[in-house]
Parts: sequence; structure tokens; C-alpha cells
Amino acid sequence: MKAVEVTPACQARRSGLLLLLLVSLLALSQSAYLILTGDQREPVLWGEASLPVRMQVWRGFTDQLPSIVAGSRPKIAFEAALNEWVGVSSIAVSLSETSRSLVGQDGVNLITISDDPTHRDLIGENLAVALMWTLSSRIIEADVAFNPSPPSPWSTIEDKDDLSLLDVAVHEFGHTLGMEHSVARSSRMFFQAGAFNFGLHGLSYDDLAGINLLYPLPGLDRLTGSIAGTVTRDGQPVFGAFVVAADQTGALAANAITQRNGSYRIDRLPPGLYSLYAEPLDGPTTPLNLAGTLVSPATDLVTDFLPAFHGGSMAPTVELSAGALRSGVDIAVSRGNVSVDPEFVGVVEKLGSGIRATSTPASAFQGSSPHFVAAGKGVEQLPEQQAFVLLGAISTDGNVAQTLSNGSIVFKLFPMTIADDVPRGDYSAFFRRGAQFGVVTGGLQVFSPFRFLQAFGQFAHMPGIAGSSAILVNLHPELSAQGRVTSQGSTPGALDLEGLPPAGAGGAMEFDLLPAGALLARSRGPQEFRGAMLAESTRSLGAAVLVESPFGTTGLNPSPPLQYFVAPVEVASGGQGADTGLALANLDERGALVYLQLQDSAGRVLGEAVQELAPRAHLSRFVREMIPGAVPPDFKGSVAVTSNRALIATVIRTSPGVFTTLPVIQNRVAPQRVFPQFVQFGPLSSELILVNPSPTRPATGVEVQVRGQNGLPAPVTLNGTFHPNGRLTLNLPPLGSTRLLSSQTEVIGWVEVSSQPGVGGVLLYRSAEVGTAGIGAGAASTQQVLPVQRIASQALDMGIAIVNLEPGPVRVTLQANDAAGTPAGNRREVVLGPFQQLARFPNDGELNLGLPDDFLGSLWLDADGRIGVTGILQSPGVLTTLPTFNRQLPIIPADDL
Repeated sequence: MKAVEVTPACQARRSGLLLLLLVSLLALSQSAYLILTGDQREPVLWGEASLPVRMQVWRGFTDQLPSIVAGSRPKIAFEAALNEWVGVSSIAVSLSETSRSLVGQDGVNLITISDDPTHRDLIGENLAVALMWTLSSRIIEADVAFNPSPPSPWSTIEDKDDLSLLDVAVHEFGHTLGMEHSVARSSRMFFQAGAFNFGLHGLSYDDLAGINLLYPLPGLDRLTGSIAGTVTRDGQPVFGAFVVAADQTGALAANAITQRNGSYRIDRLPPGLYSLYAEPLDGPTTPLNLAGTLVSPATDLVTDFLPAFHGGSMAPTVELSAGALRSGVDIAVSRGNVSVDPEFVGVVEKLGSGIRATSTPASAFQGSSPHFVAAGKGVEQLPEQQAFVLLGAISTDGNVAQTLSNGSIVFKLFPMTIADDVPRGDYSAFFRRGAQFGVVTGGLQVFSPFRFLQAFGQFAHMPGIAGSSAILVNLHPELSAQGRVTSQGSTPGALDLEGLPPAGAGGAMEFDLLPAGALLARSRGPQEFRGAMLAESTRSLGAAVLVESPFGTTGLNPSPPLQYFVAPVEVASGGQGADTGLALANLDERGALVYLQLQDSAGRVLGEAVQELAPRAHLSRFVREMIPGAVPPDFKGSVAVTSNRALIATVIRTSPGVFTTLPVIQNRVAPQRVFPQFVQFGPLSSELILVNPSPTRPATGVEVQVRGQNGLPAPVTLNGTFHPNGRLTLNLPPLGSTRLLSSQTEVIGWVEVSSQPGVGGVLLYRSAEVGTAGIGAGAASTQQVLPVQRIASQALDMGIAIVNLEPGPVRVTLQANDAAGTPAGNRREVVLGPFQQLARFPNDGELNLGLPDDFLGSLWLDADGRIGVTGILQSPGVLTTLPTFNRQLPIIPADDL
């Protein structure tokens, strides 16, 4: 056995309490603290007058600073961190830059790392500090200051010896929105942070439940319930007991801390069976980490009791229905101090590779058989056999533990088997010694062995009628990518894809992509299939899907995991015009409930319904079928969708002879949306559909700017009104929408939409000759990849629209790679002037890439400024769009450099 290493995770926090959301006046912890004023008896949150919350990053917060690893992307990480919270709640937040660098009550919600005496005194040895000012329990300002001289460098490039800027930012931003600490190690609001998280991103369900107590999603209360009760010892209330709910699979849901009368309440739980247990705050979380109004003074808390389950059984026995309050779920504990309570945990995939144990969660994978590592209080006294028990289908019984030591620290290694179908999620570890057990709440996180996901809500194969194909691209230029394609069908039968080997166990089709390589997988066979397609990979992956039918060809954008989204809806009367449907797939191994709310263009609610999705199920229906009787004739509006589990989704738009798909619209912080191609020329027109995804906040001063290919404002006619400078300003109420259809005035260019908070949108290209194509806003970044397919015999070619989003010139380098990842054609450089657009086929004009007539691969674009890119696939009678792939990730895997 190699050298044993113990690495306590770096700590970045202050204090508090998650689900009860009572925040401290002055809270201190080992590593960071919070300064705020406010009513200590009410939840502290942003009020309506302060929305959207305008967070501003100091312009100097870049990887040019000595404390930040070169190549890191701080501002991209901050946007991703804020989107973690915004995407699963109704809070409205925007993000911009400022020249201001000093924290203080000055009306600016600042994110800074300024290295000056004031900041150094404020931060001390902490990693980061969240400062908040409140008035009558309403937050009026919040600043976040990062340590300019941390013990390890800040980074967005994974390295076990560096600090994860994204993980700490997610935690601190949670505090600025009113969140407090969770005792569950797997929660982003656990009082310790700093280590890179294998999951790259993603809140725990505990985090999601907490933020929705402050800024609830529409309908989530109809999809979830509450469990309440008391914790007593010798018949007396226990103040400060930590109560945890685990679902019937053993995965953690949410948690709470008991009040002075011993009562607790856990909200926003999906329906199902639950186990509940209580444990004391005796480490690693202690009363000092939660020194706020609820638990002050810390000496009042009761910590000398043994962990115990409701009813004395680990089995899930508490049944909860959606919309219900299950009260009387009481837990009786016994006086004492548990003799076994590990502090450090880890996972060793192969013995002999060394041990790394931390005070944050250990990570393991579905379908693996690793060793779980424990170190800390009483571990050396654990029996060798059957000492480690997890709720759920993770087996450890009958295995003999190993004992290792590096001198002062004793480790126990427990072999365990994690089945392929164990639900992904957070699990607690239990360590028995006689009648007692210690617990590490959220000590183990189970992930898919494939880290990167590209998912599509609609993938269809109807023999002789319609088929689908997927283009996959390995976005790593130097390392191979291994992965698998799976499907979730609403029809019986498995998906069969030409270009991939036959499906193995669980219906997975495996693939291996060379560096920068690409593959095309096309549906085939006699079996009909309608459902979702998922491509998972060990490397960052780009993917696009084409669905081909007699009604046209449509390109699909991948869908991220969603808990909330809004989709535009258009339904014409009499079945003679447009109709809109949704394709949904439940990504979770547990069942999901989905709330749908229909509203008109003014945001007025017209109807609602709840749909049920079985584990890993797919559903594709028209909105009028999902919400019966709610859609009026000739309707144009939107549908807001909330789920208690992660979904993927696609909008399906039909009209006589036409079929197209649209991406859904998320709640996001970005104030800018870019559509790199906007055309009114001959039979081709453009319809811009804008939707305010906020269920609570109007979007005022939404500015639409149409520009020509030369970058200058372009005259345009929208909805019959002529705009000589290509600009119009409008307002959208909460969940409001508008449609802007071009006509008359010829224009070839692009369009930018700016607003606070950010609105979302899609663009429809409409033509009687080539049908309708839809596309979402293009990614704005400096590194993008476009899938390319050319088939000379079918006159099929892939065009590209590139937009310079900077006020000065931008140089763009273009290099095509074939399916094997080998450079193909000519490497080109083009210079785009301010806001200029270039739209060409790859072998035409300034591009002249010299690609073969028959080609499958990808086009890689690297720019010295921000660009927007859209792919346009064209053949006789067909016009469709394809998404581009953004290579600028908020966290860069260490081997992806």
C-alpha cells in the first residue's frame, strides 16, 4: 500500500440554518463569516423592490492575478454558479462587470478578490466572505469577497491541490440569496467547501428545497409535501437536533434542525416513502458553525444524545403524498455520546493506489465495486465485519474490512458493490458498534461513470416514414472519449442505431471517439421508436440530432437537466394551422411529477395540470392534451413547467406539412441573447419569439437590435411597423411573451436581445418553399465547435453564420476536422469588424475551407473576442438549423487542457 494521505477539505463558510432559513446577525465559523442586519425572527430574502438582483464582478477578477491558476475562467464560473440557483427557483438575478473593487454598503452587489488591507483584515484566513445588509428582514445589498492570498490557488481547472472557484462561489452565492448552512456533507450549503466536485455542478435536493422556501417555483407545492414532528430525549424537547429524510432508495432528500420546543418541519419533499433519523451536531458540524438566531447561544443546543431513527427502524415507513403535511413523525433519542463517529471519508477504486480521505463527500460510480474509507472518532474500534451499512441497494454485508494506518491515523476500508441501477444521488454512511451507530450524513455521492451528458427530448424512428440521426463530436483535441448512447422510449422496443455497435446490457450502445473525432449514428430497423436519446461520455461532448420526415428536417438542441422551464405555445383553431407539443423525459431513477401552467402573452394564467412520469419515462403530447380545456382557439402564449425531478425537454411545433423543434427557455442570469442569423429576403422571413421566464418579475426595457452583415443597425419591419434603426424596446410581464414577425424590408444579418432580468427566446425561419426551422439563442464565447455534414449527391451542405459581438475587430481561426479528428481542408483566418456577421457555406467566399464534397466532421472556431455561431443545414426543399458547441466550460477537467 502506498503512502496514506488525509486531506481535510478547505472550509469556506460562516453559519446558519438551511430549511428554517433564520439568518444570524453576526455569524462566525472557522473559515468565513457573514455580516448582516435584519429581523432575526423571519426569513431574510430579497424583496420585490430589489429584483432583479444585480450582481457585478470586479473587472480585475481574472486569471492574470497571482492567486488564480492561469487558464481559469472566473467570470464564466460565476455565471454558472448563479445559474445553479436561478435555474431552480423564481429569483431574478443579472450579472455584469464593474470597475469597483472594494466591498461596502455602497449600492453595488460586488464580487471581488481585491488585495488591499481592508479585504485582508475582513477575510483573515477564510476562503471567502459573504456580507449582507438587510432592512426589516429584506436584503438590500450583498457582497462576496474571495481571499486574494488563499492557502492554495483558485482555479476552474480541476486539480486536487487547488481550490475550486466554482464550488465556493455556488456556496457563497447561496448565502447572498438568503440560504443558510446544511449539515449534510453533500449539500452545496455544507459549511465546508473548496474541493472540486466530480459532478461538475448541480445542487443537492436539500439545496433545491431550501431555495424554494424563499423563491418558490410555480406549482412546486403541488408536487411536494412536508414532514413534521418533534425530537425528544427522556420526554423533553431536544433543541438543535439534525433531522434527515432519506427516500425509499436510501438517497437523501432534505433536512432541518429542531427548534427550542423540539419541533422540526421538512418541506418540498417529493411524494413517496421516507426514513427519518436524528443526529447531534457533534462534528464535523458543531453549534459554532450554526451560531445564528435559532441556535444562539450555542450552549443551549443539546448534543449529548445517540443518533436514532423514527420508529427505531432504517426501513422507509413514513408515506407522504403530494401537497400533504405528514405530522407527528416523532423521534425519541437516548442520552449519550456515540463512540463511533468518523470525520473523514473517501473512496478507493483500486487497492494499492493510496488513500485520500476528506471531510467532504466521497464519490463513487454506478456499476463499481470500490472500497469506502473511514477515519476519525472510534474507527479503530469498529469490528472487521458488517460494520458499514448504507440505506439503499449498495451492498457491504458479508465483506471484511481492512485496517490501515499511517501512524497517527487509522483507516477502515469497507468493500462495497454499487449496482448499475442504484439511483444517482447522495447517501449517508452508518457505522455500527454494538447497539450504537455513527452516521456521516451525505458522506457518499453516487454518479454515473460517464461525466458529460448530451440529452435530446425527441428522437423518432418510424420505418418508411421518419428517422433520426445524431452527430457526436469529441471536444477534446488530444484525448479519446469513451461513452454510451441510451434511449428512453414512450413506445415498446429498443433503439437501433447504424454507426454504433449493437446495444448491450441495459440497452446501451458504446462508442469510442478519437481526439476531435466525430460519428454519425442513424436510426434503422423495423421497430418503431419514439422517445429520448442520451449520449454520455468521459470527455466533454458535443451532440446534435436531426429528425427527418416527409414534413421536413429539423435540428434539435440538446437539453440540460431541468427543474423549471418555459416554452412558447401556438395553437390555431380547427386543426388547420400551428400546434405545439412538449417532449419530456424523466432523467431520474425515481418517479416524477410535472406541473404545467398555461398563460397568455400577458402572463395571465388560463389553466394548469399535473402529469406523472415514471422513472426514466418519456412523454410526448400536445399542450392542449396535457392541459385539457385550457387552450383557447387561435392561441399564442406559453407554458411554464415545474418538476420535482430533473427532466429534459423539447418543444415540438407542427403545422400542415411542417414539423420543427425548438429549445425550451430557462431562467438564467445572462442579460444578452444572440441570434446569429436573421433574414427577411424573398420567401424567407424570421419570427422572433421572446418569453420572460420569471414567474414573479416583469422584464422592463427589453431592447431588440437588428443589425446587418456590416454590423450597423439595419432597418427592419416587425409586425408591420417599420423601425429605421432596427431597434425597438418593449416590456414583458412575468411569464409574458411576444412575437415579432419580419416582413417587407429586406435584411440579412443578426439580432441581439438585451434585458434585465434576462429574457429568453427562439427564432423561427419561415418559408413556403423550405418549411420552418427553429433555433435558440447562440452561445457567446471565444471557442466554439460546429458539426458539419456535406453530401454532394443530395446537394446537402452546412452553412455557418458567425457574429462578432465585440465593439472592435475580432480575429477568428477556423479549422475543420474529419470524423477521425484529422485536420481537413484549409485552415483559415478571418477578421470581423465591430458587430459584423459572416454567413457562408464552408467552401465559399472568405471561408474557402476546401472541404470534400462528402464530409462528416466538425469545424473548430477560436477567436480573440466573443463570437456567436449558428449552423444552417440546407438541401433542396430543406432548411434547418443546428446548435454549436461551446468549449468554454465553467470547470475544465484536469486532463482536458
